[in-house]
Amino acid sequence: MPLHDPNETTITRDGFSYTRGVLYAEPGHVERLEGIILDVFFLPTSKTAGRNYLRKGGKTWVRGQLRHYGVEYDEGELTGNGRVLLQKVLREGKCREVPHHIENLRREMHKEWIAKSETRHLIKEPKWVLEKFFLVSAEKKTEVLAVPYEDKSWGADSRARVLGHAAAEVPGLNHAISRGSKAVTVLLGWDAKAVKEAVALHVEREKEAEKAAREEREKRREALHARYLKKLEDRKEEEEEKNKETPVVYSPAGRYMIDCGEIEHQWPDLAENMKLNISPKESGGVFQASFDFGVIEGAMVLSLEQEDLELYDTQSESDSDSDEEEDEDEDEEDSDSDDYDEFGPKRKPSSPDRDDDEDERRIEKDEDETETGSKRKASSPDDQDRPVKKARPEMVKYFLKLRCRETGEGETSTGSDPGFVVFESEKMDKFVGMANFPWVGQSTFTGRKIGDRVPKLDHVWDEFIWPSYDLY
Repeated sequence: MPLHDPNETTITRDGFSYTRGVLYAEPGHVERLEGIILDVFFLPTSKTAGRNYLRKGGKTWVRGQLRHYGVEYDEGELTGNGRVLLQKVLREGKCREVPHHIENLRREMHKEWIAKSETRHLIKEPKWVLEKFFLVSAEKKTEVLAVPYEDKSWGADSRARVLGHAAAEVPGLNHAISRGSKAVTVLLGWDAKAVKEAVALHVEREKEAEKAAREEREKRREALHARYLKKLEDRKEEEEEKNKETPVVYSPAGRYMIDCGEIEHQWPDLAENMKLNISPKESGGVFQASFDFGVIEGAMVLSLEQEDLELYDTQSESDSDSDEEEDEDEDEEDSDSDDYDEFGPKRKPSSPDRDDDEDERRIEKDEDETETGSKRKASSPDDQDRPVKKARPEMVKYFLKLRCRETGEGETSTGSDPGFVVFESEKMDKFVGMANFPWVGQSTFTGRKIGDRVPKLDHVWDEFIWPSYDLY
């Protein structure tokens, strides 16, 4: 029996029920099988498919089939699971066609169901929407009907186009499709001008609703960050009071809310709750982290020194290669193993002598300019008497590497992609970063810390080691 909304309209009459375009015989909610299929399943003897129906429904299912075909019988003939009676009426050819009075009953129940059903239950089938609002009545009203398909992840755009194509087949009926961030809406009406005006109004309302939603979301996220800053300041005061001579030491470890314009633009439905968790456990100057950016998820390693990341990445690959070599046949030839593996030339770690000036300029551009736009002048003896400006908190840069998979089909990237994050101050509560994300491209992203305690990481670095497969 099909699953459906319990609030969906069901019409019941004369031993039948009707919902979602299907007539059922009651009791048992039995759907009719075509007569030719019944013949195949039960004549001259019962087939496996037929026996399955009898096993599940028994005489109730047989009674329902006979009711669909208007077959009259003596109740005493319906014995056991009903197989004998069903085969008898099939041999007599009584289940070839549905009687006119039952077909008329189905049409009447369908019209009643269309009239009483809500639009949200009709949009699954375009013809039902058109029947309810445009085909039943001969009067052509000027009102415009808006039909929203809200669940975009389940093919809302495709279903909206299907309704649009169906509307185009109705002479004189106009339609337009308006696409918003949360829904795809089809606007239908007899008056072309009214439909055009409704589209413009709908687009404007969508923009206003999206703007309000973004502002409300940002308000909530900023409140989370502010609450963390308050706790951080309280903790700092407590630690300074306990030991005034020792400065408070901050760490990048913690939970971060992430914003990334590129992902939010391309995959808005997947960008609502992007996050990065950095583990407090440090090894060789390297922090491990896991991230979920909606369209991709994976692991990161971060370090103040790029050389430490290269060493970590190379060591990880070496460990993986060693594990694979232990499983290989000892008699297999291993010539040129230092330069090649089963996939061809091995990937060499990138040079640690990377020029960071360009990265720094992308994040810190215009930092050294005055309000008038001119560059700062070198200090002179005359400047010594001027008030000293408050120094900007020192920015902290961490290099990173990432490995990930895309969340759609689960495809895993085959390498370690580089990037960096720059914390705006020594508190390490907020950063701006840039990285080359597989399936997304090189993108800027920002993070705001909302907590110091990090649960177990969802993903670890070695989880994304490039696997080897037997191709043959």
